[in-house]
Amino acid sequence: MEGPRPYDFEPLLEEGEGGGRNVEEEFELESDDEIELEEARLGNNAWCMCGFCTAMPTITECRCCNEGRAFQPFLIEGTTCVTLHEEFAQVCLAKPVLRATLIMRNDIRGHTGSTMVFSVSFGS
Repeated sequence: MEGPRPYDFEPLLEEGEGGGRNVEEEFELESDDEIELEEARLGNNAWCMCGFCTAMPTITECRCCNEGRAFQPFLIEGTTCVTLHEEFAQVCLAKPVLRATLIMRNDIRGHTGSTMVFSVSFGS
């Protein structure tokens, strides 16, 4: 047997698709002024554009689905927030999906046990 193969489960980028960008680049900081603006987001949700964001403990988490282009395809049919999309609950909140995703993530990263990365109890 070969051994771990990095990016084995990653989808291949079709030619002309995505323009060579990634989600991290969507929210990348560019200057000291922007860093100060980012820090001003902590402890409030005045930066929220969709009306559903909550104050988060880290700058990385202080993001609205209306920022950047990452979630724009999901803001269709007059939906103002990605959490209102009809498939959000099925894909992002369903316990079986979260459990399977956690197991797969641990498997890909080579962790043993289903709680190695997160200490989460999903119940039955």
